[in-house]
Amino acid sequence: MLSKEQQDIIENSIWVVNTALKKQGLQADCDLRQSAILYMCRCLQRFDPNRGIKWTTYAYKNVFLYIKRQHKKEIEQNSHLINEDFFDLEPTVYENEQEIEFNFARCRLEKIMNICTIEEKKILKLKMHGYKCEEISKIMRFSTSKTNVCMQNIKKKAKEIEF
Repeated sequence: MLSKEQQDIIENSIWVVNTALKKQGLQADCDLRQSAILYMCRCLQRFDPNRGIKWTTYAYKNVFLYIKRQHKKEIEQNSHLINEDFFDLEPTVYENEQEIEFNFARCRLEKIMNICTIEEKKILKLKMHGYKCEEISKIMRFSTSKTNVCMQNIKKKAKEIEF
């Protein structure tokens, strides 16, 4: 439990969390913001002003590193989505038109993946898993606008592919 004085310090230091999130491109992550604020409360309890370090310096360094560690954990937890192999390339005998259309779409997707950058491939795979652009941005540590630009580039490349 924080004292009234400590609560005031935290309220006046929220900018530290916002700055650390913005510096790492994660300002849209509300859950991470909330946990970083709680972490800053723990930092305040450990803070010793007699060591000659300003509170804001101490808080920023600790919160910045906390955010970095938490985001890294999130990426590691979601890395299976990025590394998962989507293509089973064993030869198949097709019995109906739906299977032929599916194979055609899969071949087209393979060609698209071959001309995409690594970032675009990861974004496309996450999109295929049903993630929205905002969620992909968080996972990839991109801004939403960068993710949208990558999606537009993927669409352009898809249009350029001929069969």
